[in-house]
Amino acid sequence: GESLASTLDSTVQELTEELLHSFIRQHQPQGITNAAAMVVHAPTMEVLGYVGSADYLNTRIQRFVNGLNARRSPGPTLKPFIYALAIAQGLITPDTLLKDTPLRVGEYQPENFERNFYGPLSATEALVRSRNIPAVALSAQLQQPTLYQFLQQAGLNLPKQESFYGLTLAMGGAELSMEKLMALYGLLANGGELRDLRWLREDCVSGLEPGTCRENKSAPTHLLSPEAAFLVRQMLEANPPPQRSFGVRSFNQESLVAWKTGTSSGLKDAWAIGLAGDLLVGVWVGNFNGTPNRQLVGRELAGPLLFGILEAISQERPQDMTRPLPPPGLKRVEICPLSGALRSSWCPHGKTGWIIPGVSPIKTSA
Repeated sequence: GESLASTLDSTVQELTEELLHSFIRQHQPQGITNAAAMVVHAPTMEVLGYVGSADYLNTRIQRFVNGLNARRSPGPTLKPFIYALAIAQGLITPDTLLKDTPLRVGEYQPENFERNFYGPLSATEALVRSRNIPAVALSAQLQQPTLYQFLQQAGLNLPKQESFYGLTLAMGGAELSMEKLMALYGLLANGGELRDLRWLREDCVSGLEPGTCRENKSAPTHLLSPEAAFLVRQMLEANPPPQRSFGVRSFNQESLVAWKTGTSSGLKDAWAIGLAGDLLVGVWVGNFNGTPNRQLVGRELAGPLLFGILEAISQERPQDMTRPLPPPGLKRVEICPLSGALRSSWCPHGKTGWIIPGVSPIKTSA
């Protein structure tokens, strides 16, 4: 006879279900049969919307599989954490120039998704364009923690030893669930602090709206520095919205969205995860039977669905879209965009950028 009160918000849940139904109907001619989506109130990590399958009643699409709990290849969705660790370890700043050129690490020779090279580009550009080679090169330099150690600290409990995955982790070499990815992306919203997803309102203030849970009083687990979390969120906000839209009108251009997409190897999974104000939304599109499809490209397919969900929720349930303030450990300096170093008299035009004093690898442009 005991009743349990979930954190789900009926408006958010219904909107998400309706959009997934409509999305699959529209894309069935292209062989897209299923999708899953999750909506979280980032400061409290309350789960507001949870749709594990686009049509629970449809036996032809393996309806009983929970697409949010299933472990799938996350593609490049882990790249933001490579950059966050590199910033925290003093390897780069958002403006550091990285090489997007042919690379070989031992027997491993990564390739970019488009199989081309851009040459030198800033760390922000490399992340926004999801270039594989700069991410792999950075991952190879990480120490204490490496990407594998970071994921273990976050409770992901990868089944194999680090040597088994090697540098392929940077491009989705280990299978993760959307639930685990959402917890990781919560780090970017909460100053690098790892917070568990909340499913029940037993610890929440009685009678108040979703998003009003009391803060967890247990000792926080900081996996990223506040400075690194803030900078990577800002870097992801430079990612332009998808050109195609889905659902309603395109998302409010005044609202900054920190978002990342991913396409798994073999074109079996399309991912998109976005953070806008207090809202954290994750979308997966694919087929539960693992059938590949050339349409399963994160930016082209999952991105528009992500923005459609964000727009629908913002219209029906206004959110706090304010961005976090910069941590006190950051400093604004003038950067030479041609070198990524401090501007000197030899650099004709400068730009302002963030550094972490005493940590960031900064020198004057020659």
